[in-house]
Amino acid sequence: MSSAPMLRAPAKADDCYAFLEWQSNEVTRSLVGFTGLITPVPDNLSSAQWKSLEARYATIKEWQSTTLELFSSSLKGLAMPAIAELFLREIPPHLASYHREIVSSAPINTPMFFRTDEAELGKIVEVQSPGSLWGTYEQLQDYYRDHGFSLGADLSEKWATALAAEIDKPPIIHHFFNLFWASESYFAQKARRFVRYYGYDKGVRPLDCNFVRAHHYLMLVDEALFARRREAWAAGTLHYDVPPIAIYQQKVQMCLPFWPITRQFYSDAVRELFPHTTLVTAQGVVLEDGEEVSIDQFCSLPRRRREYFLKYGGPDMSRNWGAMAVYNLAKLSQRACLELLERVVGEPGHWIMQRACTQSCEVDYLQRDLSVARLKVHPKYSCFYGPNGLLGVLNMYETFYKVHGSTETIMTVATPAEGD
Repeated sequence: MSSAPMLRAPAKADDCYAFLEWQSNEVTRSLVGFTGLITPVPDNLSSAQWKSLEARYATIKEWQSTTLELFSSSLKGLAMPAIAELFLREIPPHLASYHREIVSSAPINTPMFFRTDEAELGKIVEVQSPGSLWGTYEQLQDYYRDHGFSLGADLSEKWATALAAEIDKPPIIHHFFNLFWASESYFAQKARRFVRYYGYDKGVRPLDCNFVRAHHYLMLVDEALFARRREAWAAGTLHYDVPPIAIYQQKVQMCLPFWPITRQFYSDAVRELFPHTTLVTAQGVVLEDGEEVSIDQFCSLPRRRREYFLKYGGPDMSRNWGAMAVYNLAKLSQRACLELLERVVGEPGHWIMQRACTQSCEVDYLQRDLSVARLKVHPKYSCFYGPNGLLGVLNMYETFYKVHGSTETIMTVATPAEGD
């Protein structure tokens, strides 16, 4: 049985989905780079919105730095036992020993590049470090530019320029691709105009690389060359996009500015970054208005007061990505809510509850038959940041309240409105 031939010739300009397939093949030699839906034109953000996203970068870094200080202090035995327990309870003993040693001997910094996800622009519900969707943004940016829209410099160019300035040398990249290969390969291939990649560029050997990135810290710790890379890292000749430690892959870090035990270490400006986020314990939770309630009391509340998302907060990769352990508590009956919360507080893992801030809007999008339709949807805004601040914004829309990414997700890039 023969497979369908690869699409080689440029598609007709008005056949957007065939064009996206051709575009993916031109860059990656693969047709699987984009599988969602798109809007007819890019989105616009007001200059005030854009400036606000730029201005908060320093506050995000403040949150990341404070969290790193608490994590390091816990590993060194300098933090309160409750704080150390929060960070270390789910880390196996051999990895706890690794973390204690690494924070005392390596130049650990906050993430260099990361992505925020926001159901309401300005309220961060998750931070992906480094996460995915960089390639999705890059391909959509290329599509809209090819169709006459002015979008400024490519995301990959801004990324490469910021990286070169940060490490003060021409970047040579080792990227451990995994589940997000299809999308991120597009980004890497475009970035190769400015940087070199191991596995793609001739003559580049693994230990030539001075910048290493992966979706999860264990991929970095468990790789064969980590011991030698660690020496280069300590010497300042190699840099990690995200340091090979557990905390930046855990959602529990979002509750720290609100948790009574760690609240004092964070500013009000940091708290303003997030919807109210509380740690779930056997004793109960702290609601947005400051009321402390037991698990039974929370589950007895009317649904309108249970508008919180329950999220697994720990480092287990099988549960902390892809919406695999996220529940909308307002959608559950009182009995189902109680059963769920009693189960999670009985587990060794940490869970958080985050105030829901979903909203709805209407967007025009291109259907598969290329006709334009209008749909009421829930938005998600993904903001990409590097060492110098905001790099770009990707908008995603779905009819389901949890916008994650599927063949029915409507996507577009957002730019500052001209003349605003």
